[in-house]
Amino acid sequence: MSIETSGAFGNDPLQTGTAAEIGKASQKLNEIADELKAAREAGVADRVDQLGKAQSEQATILTTLKTK
Repeated sequence: MSIETSGAFGNDPLQTGTAAEIGKASQKLNEIADELKAAREAGVADRVDQLGKAQSEQATILTTLKTK
């Protein structure tokens, strides 16, 4: 488990499936954040709103996975 993951989710070992899901969800959240930054820089307000909602949904998924 990486330092970022262990800091975010404690030191208890996670089930392999849950750890993989967290990795995928974290990667997706990073991708959304990158797209959001680009949309803000481009001044595309509609896309910024869409990505903000997607980012919130992805954060909810990560929170749910954390409780597994």
